[in-house]
Amino acid sequence: MKSARSLSCAMASLCLAPYVHAQDKPSFTYAADARLRLEQDWNSQTAAGVERPDRLRARTRVRLGAAYDLGGGFSARGRVRTG
Repeated sequence: MKSARSLSCAMASLCLAPYVHAQDKPSFTYAADARLRLEQDWNSQTAAGVERPDRLRARTRVRLGAAYDLGGGFSARGRVRTG
């Protein structure tokens, strides 16, 4: 049931996306996103069986990407990420 629901959402997003003519398509596009989360590690042990001290730490990830349409069916893409 869950997969059918996600498939219908994906199809709806495809249907709602505006149609872009090839000549109106931008030649340079970019995207970015960031994720912040807290990671808790309590009552854990190392592989040797020694207890680790409890810890709470922040984890971050940032991604940047860009694409350039070179024409003639060719494009250049790049992506940089942390963490």
